[in-house]
Amino acid sequence: MTPTLRLLRSFRPAKSRPSSSSDAPEPLAAVRDALIEDARRRARALIEDADDEARDTLGRAQAEAHRILAEASADGEAAAERVAARDLTRARADAQALVLAARRRAYEDVRRRSVDGLVRRRSTPELAGLADRLGELAGARVGRGGGAGRRAPGEIAVAELGGERAVVRADALVDHVLADAADEVRSLWA
Repeated sequence: MTPTLRLLRSFRPAKSRPSSSSDAPEPLAAVRDALIEDARRRARALIEDADDEARDTLGRAQAEAHRILAEASADGEAAAERVAARDLTRARADAQALVLAARRRAYEDVRRRSVDGLVRRRSTPELAGLADRLGELAGARVGRGGGAGRRAPGEIAVAELGGERAVVRADALVDHVLADAADEVRSLWA
């Protein structure tokens, strides 16, 4: 039995009815006070329960928010790592392309200068012997009796016999020399 119920059972009505609640007999005032106190106690308990539930809900929400943030952070880090790896791969490929382009330009520059120098100097005393020897080799290609033919720009030696023509071009000669020196050329890039 609750304290309020005990208090109500112990109540004995007064012989006459009071005219107002302020004139209530002492036992009724005690019941009223007990009911008010019980209502206050229940209200405090409800408020405490609501506060506890609010704290629990807030704690769960904060834990979920931290979990979501941690997951998003991990996802963001993973995404950033993927982007960084992709960018690094792209940068390496770009750098490799730049290196290869620079090597190609250097090779083409060496080749062009070599061809130009060979053409300019083909009639000099230093290269006249080489040009004669190359002419003999070209003549051997066309057959016995082949003679020197007219050289066009870029040609070092020409031999002709009938409709046959053998040409030693400066660019082909330079390409041959550079191919023979490939290991030395590659060592320049190391």
